[in-house]
This record gives sequence, C-alpha cells and structure tokens, in this order.
Amino acid sequence: MAISDDATDWWYDGAKEFDPATHAPKSPADPVKKKRSDAYTRLVWASSTTVGFGISSGRFVVAWFCKTKGNDPYTPAAFTTNVKKNCINADKVNDCFNALNLKKVNEIREWHEVKAKMTTNTAAAKVL
Repeated sequence: MAISDDATDWWYDGAKEFDPATHAPKSPADPVKKKRSDAYTRLVWASSTTVGFGISSGRFVVAWFCKTKGNDPYTPAAFTTNVKKNCINADKVNDCFNALNLKKVNEIREWHEVKAKMTTNTAAAKVL
C-alpha cells in the first residue's frame, strides 16, 4: 500500500468521529478526534471539487481541498448540505470503506485471473 493510500484511509476512517445526527464531530473538545472528523468531512464535502496533494518531509501526505474548501462554513447547516451519506452502520462498521476495499481486492484478483469474487463479512469487520 502506498503512503497516499494510508493517508486517504486515515482521513476516511475519521467517519467514526463524525455524528451525522448532529452534523458535527462527536467529541469537539477532543482535538485529536475533532481533527479525524474534520479530515473525513473534508474528504466527502459535496461542494469541494478540487484537491491538491503533496508529501511533507517524505513522511506525511497533505491534502489541500479547494474550490469550495471543505468544512467551510463550519456550521450545522453546511454539514447537512455537504456531508450526504452516513456510512457507519448500527454495528459501527464503515460500509462505504468496506465496499471500496472490496472493489480494490476484486480488481486485483481479476488481474491475477481469479474468477471467484470476494464478499464482505461484516461480522469480521465489526470485530476489527
């Protein structure tokens, strides 16, 4: 997995820290959890249409979301409009993340001429 995949996975995993019911971070007083939630919402912000990526010091992937900047304005109404789908199910499993990774896995299997498609085991995902 490339460093950019790790960064994108980390940003997307912040969905666990976002509360779709309140359209806000679950723990706004916790700076680490708020940062995770904000990274997720910037990634899925509907009115953001461009992004630039860079690697800082060879260790960190940095994303600059532009034209409209994600999380701006930082209001419940803006989050309601721009964060469309809650991917965290009742078991606290990110269904969208599982679907994305399942697609990647099956593409790799196809390249290697494996005919059987993998499926998602949500019970196993819940344990992780």
